[in-house]
Amino acid sequence: MKPGPLGALAVRRTDLPVSQKQPVLYLLNTGDHPWSTAYEFHYPLELGIVLRGRMRRIFAGHERILEPGDVWFCGMWEPHGYEIVERPCHRTVLIIHPPLLAETRFEEIPGHNWLLPFSVSAAARPRVAEADRPAMLAMAERLAAAARPEPMSQVRLRLLLWETMLNLTRGWQPPPGSATPSPDDFGRVRQAIDAVFATRKRINTKAAAQLCGLSRNRFSDMFHSVTGITFADFALRYRLSGAARQLVGSSDPLKMIADDWGFTDVSHLCRSFQAHYGVPPTVYRRQQTAGGATENTAD
Repeated sequence: MKPGPLGALAVRRTDLPVSQKQPVLYLLNTGDHPWSTAYEFHYPLELGIVLRGRMRRIFAGHERILEPGDVWFCGMWEPHGYEIVERPCHRTVLIIHPPLLAETRFEEIPGHNWLLPFSVSAAARPRVAEADRPAMLAMAERLAAAARPEPMSQVRLRLLLWETMLNLTRGWQPPPGSATPSPDDFGRVRQAIDAVFATRKRINTKAAAQLCGLSRNRFSDMFHSVTGITFADFALRYRLSGAARQLVGSSDPLKMIADDWGFTDVSHLCRSFQAHYGVPPTVYRRQQTAGGATENTAD
């Protein structure tokens, strides 16, 4: 991550259990974190709705204030942060397994790419018009009702997710000149994504392209258009996320963690960690130990 507003923020750890069987996770966040600001990154997509209060959403190169009825999108492994501006601040957060959006097709809109609102630049993503905010708040209430534990809750959440996405993208256009990937492109790079999650070792772009049967340049362009980030960043952020979990969940020395997650040495781990998390690994471990790691939550 390039230096900027995110680099000065404290860090949270999130473990977000979404999968093919449970592709949508509903969260209702009503409290604050131990720090004045926080940022994070994770593989699942994130769609949030502000219910009460005001908050500042922070991305690399972009930030804005959100009010009740406003929404935000976060892409795969995208560093993002927030700061509470007006308390109490309540928000609904949907954590989404990327293949759910990438692989679902509707005959009425063939070729529609559901990942696009998450992969374009943060400033160009869909927004809610002021007149439509009450309807978005009503949708948040429906999502809360659908998330109540019952046999069909996941089905109801999926259906409401599609309705929410349709409402948010009605009339929205990606920025001129942005790559518009084919809906089939996710499937073409899926093998590289699966390979990243199958090992803790470093996989370079050339090897990933070969797995997908594509030239390096074609693979790089396709991967970036699908996910919004380069393959190198995708793979690195996965390994950094794993290193962060090990830092918090164990007393293992940095050398062991560097070896476990495919970093050349401790110096390589520390440089990469500082660049993405804004703090050295030792400071991150101390912050998490003092403040308590945050499980199953996101913002």
